Amino acid sequence: MVVQGRMDTMSVIGLEGHISAGKSTALRNATGDESGSDDDACDIRRSGEDDFLVVLEPTASNPMLPLFYSNPARFGTPMQAWMLQHRFQTYVAALRRAAKEGLVVVLDRCFMTGDRVFVEWNHECGSISDADYAEFAALRAMASAGLPLPQRVVYLDASIETIEERIRRRSRSCECGIPRPYLEGIAKWYGMIEAEHAARGFVWHHEDWSDFGRERDGGGYGVLMGHIRAAPRLDAAAVLAVVGDEAEMARRAGLLRGFYETTLKRIGEPVPAEASADWMEAVQVC
Repeated sequence: MVVQGRMDTMSVIGLEGHISAGKSTALRNATGDESGSDDDACDIRRSGEDDFLVVLEPTASNPMLPLFYSNPARFGTPMQAWMLQHRFQTYVAALRRAAKEGLVVVLDRCFMTGDRVFVEWNHECGSISDADYAEFAALRAMASAGLPLPQRVVYLDASIETIEERIRRRSRSCECGIPRPYLEGIAKWYGMIEAEHAARGFVWHHEDWSDFGRERDGGGYGVLMGHIRAAPRLDAAAVLAVVGDEAEMARRAGLLRGFYETTLKRIGEPVPAEASADWMEAVQVC
């Protein structure tokens, strides 16, 4: 099932959903990886048979995730700062390749949509200060300037009870103590941001993912491919003109990385030595 496109066009799709809704499972299945592993050594994967790239959610490679769940008040800002700089790097890398080859990019959450949910909710919870919240908004606007928004957002629906059961089943030690009110807050903010988009005339596409889409096809592959084929196309040259500006992209990446490092230093935490001197070297494409 090959995605029909032209070399001078490309598309971007955002796949959104709650923690453990099944986003990564669907995308790994779509790229032929049905191992169920959390290994994310490859940030970007290309489907073996179809012309699309998947930008995966970082889990095993995220040094902030276990720290955040152990102490949200202390690590709320560093966690989201790490996510912002990592998502920006992988998104730019995927856009460059997609624009050159006429591909579709599928995002396992987008820093302009899904990650904003977690910033908003952690700010409401008090884990992100007012000053840091304002800084996130400014940095997100700076990082996204000129970059394409997803032309289609697909939201995988699953109840809070289903989410809790899936969290228990996948048994990530750092997630075991997530309280229900925190999960409910994530769902609330997803709804609020979707309403903002709807008010501007941008409608999200919902899919019932209570069974991972298995009642319709194995692992929801056909559902995902339907959205990929239906996504509006972008002018690839216009996108490449923005992301191909190496100096500008490096400047933005440096500002994001600087904010992340600052958030750790001010609470007396060491900066993990996982960043490359060359910001693009850190992005692994498979």
